[in-house]
Amino acid sequence: MKRKPDTNIPPKLQDIDFIIAWENWRDYRKTRGKFTPHTEELQLRACNDIGIERAIAMIEFSIKSGYQGLFEPGDARPREAETKFEPHKSRPNLEALQSIDLPETERQKLLSGLKAIKLTIR
Repeated sequence: MKRKPDTNIPPKLQDIDFIIAWENWRDYRKTRGKFTPHTEELQLRACNDIGIERAIAMIEFSIKSGYQGLFEPGDARPREAETKFEPHKSRPNLEALQSIDLPETERQKLLSGLKAIKLTIR
C-alpha cells in the first residue's frame, strides 16, 4: 500500500532531495520500532532549524550509523559509549524497591530475586 506524501513538511524543507531523504528516514525508523507522530514533528522541526543540506546529511548519517534518533555527523556518540556496562550503576536499589506499593507476596518475590541478582553482581 502506497503512503500519501507527508503534508507536514515545513515550507522551508519543501525540496525534492529533502523529501526523498525524509521518506527514507520514515521508512527506516518504522523498521526500528515505534515512530510516533510527536517524534516525527519534533524531528521535522529540528531539520527545519538547520536547513536542507545539513538536514539531509544528518538523516543519511543517522541511517548509516543505525541510530533511532537524528544526529549530525560529529555530534553522535560512538556506539561503544552507548552500550558500555557500568556495574556500579546497574545494582538494584533494594531500599527504594521496598517502598513500592505491591502486595506483600509480590514484594517478597521481587526482593528475593533482586537479592540473588545483587549477589551475582558483586
